[in-house]
Amino acid sequence: MKKIILLIIFVFIIIAFFLAGCLKKDDLEGFVPVEEISEVSEEPDEISEEETEAFTRGIVMFASGNVSVNNDESWGPLDVEDFVELDNRIKTESDSFCEIQFTDFGIIRIQENTELLISEVYLKEDQNKVNVNLKDGKILCKVNKLTKGEEFQVRTSTALAGVRGTEFMVTARKDKSVHFAVKEGTVSVIPVSIADKIEEMKFNLKTETAKEILDEIAIPEIIITDEKEVTIEQQEVVEAAQEFEDVAVFIEEKIKEIDEKTVAFEEKEKLAQTSDKELSDRDMQEIQEMKQAIISLKEEVISVSSEKTEEVEEVFMEPEAVSDTIEQELNEIEKMETKEFVIAVLIAPEKAKQEKKPAYTKVTIQVLPKDAKIYINDDSGRGKFSGLYLPDTELTIKVEREGYITKEKKIIVLDQEVQSVTIELKNSPVTWKLNIGSTPYIRKVVVSGNNIVLADAYGRVSCINTDGTNIWTVSTKNKPNNNSMPVVIGNVVLFSGSRELAILNLKSGKDIKRIPLGKGNFSSHLFGRRIVQFNENILYPSNNALLFLEPRTFNETSRIELPESSNSAPAVYNNNIIMVNQRGVLCKINPESGLIENRIESDALQPVGIAPVIRNDLAVFAGRDGTIVLTDLMKDENIWEKKIDIGKGTGIFQDVNIGDKAVYPYTGKQFYALSSENGEELFRPVSSTCPPMYYKGKLYFGDSRGQFILMNAETGKILKKYPLDSPITLQPAVYNGDIVVATKSGTIYRLIPKYM
Repeated sequence: MKKIILLIIFVFIIIAFFLAGCLKKDDLEGFVPVEEISEVSEEPDEISEEETEAFTRGIVMFASGNVSVNNDESWGPLDVEDFVELDNRIKTESDSFCEIQFTDFGIIRIQENTELLISEVYLKEDQNKVNVNLKDGKILCKVNKLTKGEEFQVRTSTALAGVRGTEFMVTARKDKSVHFAVKEGTVSVIPVSIADKIEEMKFNLKTETAKEILDEIAIPEIIITDEKEVTIEQQEVVEAAQEFEDVAVFIEEKIKEIDEKTVAFEEKEKLAQTSDKELSDRDMQEIQEMKQAIISLKEEVISVSSEKTEEVEEVFMEPEAVSDTIEQELNEIEKMETKEFVIAVLIAPEKAKQEKKPAYTKVTIQVLPKDAKIYINDDSGRGKFSGLYLPDTELTIKVEREGYITKEKKIIVLDQEVQSVTIELKNSPVTWKLNIGSTPYIRKVVVSGNNIVLADAYGRVSCINTDGTNIWTVSTKNKPNNNSMPVVIGNVVLFSGSRELAILNLKSGKDIKRIPLGKGNFSSHLFGRRIVQFNENILYPSNNALLFLEPRTFNETSRIELPESSNSAPAVYNNNIIMVNQRGVLCKINPESGLIENRIESDALQPVGIAPVIRNDLAVFAGRDGTIVLTDLMKDENIWEKKIDIGKGTGIFQDVNIGDKAVYPYTGKQFYALSSENGEELFRPVSSTCPPMYYKGKLYFGDSRGQFILMNAETGKILKKYPLDSPITLQPAVYNGDIVVATKSGTIYRLIPKYM
């Protein structure tokens, strides 16, 4: 029995030692022991093969406008949550951009009109590498601090930028120059031809020792730090490459020698380590000499390259502090934020889509018209936009396009997979607006061909193209507020006032001639008296005469003496000159004889500056006291006279507009509508900040609230209103059915009435 018990104990001990031996083994090299798990989950996660490897793609976080990617020689649209991979070419059009995130390693924002190539993507902890080749355009980069062995590079046709964790911008221009600007961190820029030569050398080396030494040598570079910028011209790079060529040959020879000696050294050392015999003193000395030779070669190549590099670097301009404009562009980098779930999306897209916390919503915005510009929380694009946002985020969306009314809308991002927003713009009556000064324009907008000419209250004359471009602005000596207006005759602008007649080239604004006024034959022009064209001549009204000026030299060729003084401007009717003298007599003058053929008297005494306005056979003019006269020029008789109540301290200093069925005198505060048939009021006086313009049965004017108003010319019914920045100060004009107005602030508008 005792033997049996001892046998059982012995067997038990054997089993125990066996089990202990099975359980206790050395940890395998490269693995970390797993801590004891107190509780086992019911459904442990499986580690996919994809999760154990590095991945080679980035993900689009935002896209707007026309963004496309080239895969296998075919272009297609690129949108949010799409992947980009090695050898993908990405292109953005005008007013377009996209933002790509490479896990938590970095983000790039590809700005408008840019094309780049993804030349390397390797994303793995502490081994990240992202390289892009910028063909043309601009990118913003935000890269986390790099560890040893990590790499982020931007290559252009001219230079190669390497970073150590930074925020920067690169612009590749069509002239092959490259602009670099750094917001934070450090960027090292190397001429691309030199970088390529170094890489070629490295590729042909056999040993890591030689490659590491090659990495240590000095090569020409520009170091750009916080808040600095620099532009590298192609010529600078060419000069640097030529200067570095000789030393590059030397470096290549020495590096090859180092490589060969290192191979021999490593073989000798390996043989020594594997041999059973102890090395002789001679062998030891030989190994030491080989090692010392490599060190000497290293010191030599580093010394020579450093000396030459300092010399070559003098070719380049030194970085300078960033300009205000560049600083604003760099501030865009602050908006580029890393989204945590991207790593999961890259590793296991389907699983991440189910489990991502927090759940980002894909917001897509479509606009009509399709080329309208979109602004989303300070981001901008055109036509369409898509991005990933957290639920409950508030987005401010503004959409605008020339010829349409700008629309602004706020939305709250919902907790759902996709949230779609469509915004349609309505046509705007404003084709364009332009402000070239804060001084109000006076009297009347003058349209001639494709040119708009105006004068302001300080005697400055401006010419604007009908597409809204200021062509020129010229100052004259005429006193402020003389109520004068420019006149266009052919390719010449004439502006007369209190002190001079300025004759300007319509296309360039250059002086043709300046004639002093107020002395001799050329009387001053006050309160709107002005030059008119008569056949091929230029007619200058003086106090007691009409002067005919030669249109090329502007010299006086002849004159008509007036029996009585007149301050009004002349008009032309059936080859006759029509003028009103200070006694209110309308005179029909024969230009050949210089005689007054007909005189039609009225009570419109002392018309000042204004001219008779002629429509068909009717002429309308006004006296300063408010007497309005409508004359039939065919019958040489007045149809009617009517005195309107203009109030105290005011007068009529503007030409009376005439329509199909009424005339519209303006008192400075309001205008009247008087029937052409009998002078009766068609509707009550209308408050206005400018004389109304009649066009196709409608009146166009402005009110004191800054509104542009369209009114039925017969009934006085307001048809449409549109708010402007301030009240209109001068009579509007028409161009191709559009209306041109100018406001008190000096802003000029071209308006389309049908879109009001």
